[in-house]
Amino acid sequence: HGGRVVSSLVPAMNSTAVWVSDVLAWSTQYPSQPASNLVGPQDLFVYGDDIHSWGTTGVNFTCIESQFCYTEFVTVQFPHKLYPADLVIVETNGPRSLVRVRTPNPYDPEQGWLTLWMGTPLSADPNAPLARSIPICSTPFSLDILRLEFDCSESKTYFGVNAVQLVGTFDPHQAYIAPPYALSYEPYPLHDGADSFVFALSSCPNQFLRISSQLTFSLDIIHVGHPPVATLPFATIVAQQSSSVRVVLNGSS
Repeated sequence: HGGRVVSSLVPAMNSTAVWVSDVLAWSTQYPSQPASNLVGPQDLFVYGDDIHSWGTTGVNFTCIESQFCYTEFVTVQFPHKLYPADLVIVETNGPRSLVRVRTPNPYDPEQGWLTLWMGTPLSADPNAPLARSIPICSTPFSLDILRLEFDCSESKTYFGVNAVQLVGTFDPHQAYIAPPYALSYEPYPLHDGADSFVFALSSCPNQFLRISSQLTFSLDIIHVGHPPVATLPFATIVAQQSSSVRVVLNGSS
């Protein structure tokens, strides 16, 4: 607390949770269960087929990518850009088929989407909690658009999703340092004595978030004596003969 770490961002103490505010694209939708039902907070708390959820048609089973097969998708937008920490999906009917969460690449839009999480589809379980937490990767940039991809190739049936919630912060909860992966510490003026700061490393190998344990870096700030400095209010002082002039000297120590 006696200085500041340069090249990192101030951690945020409180997280913010936002629900979907707009649906930008989708693969299929049942006429009575449009994808627009994903807008807003969770309003279904009992497992089952319901008109308040987004329901797929269950006919889009063609693998689109040679190395990865997904059969349904939806692209959603949130009201605020956040640095992501968690994603909550409310699955209300059919298999829990979410297999990938992606976001637009802000550094190179031509490369398309960045993957924040990959998983495997789960079988339908009426006794499972409707809301499921997805540990998406944290990012060094804020985001408000996510693409959720689902794999129904094994179940060959439709599913229902009632709501999607993004949890994050307006400021990043990790200190992201650009290459050459160095930071500097600047003590506050006139401060000496012991000080410390806490840091951690994060990465996302294989699209899964990994965060190291926190380490504390301690240091001692040594007081350095400086000679006092005297300054004159003016460069030249002019006085008449046989008269006195009052001069106020300025100085600092």
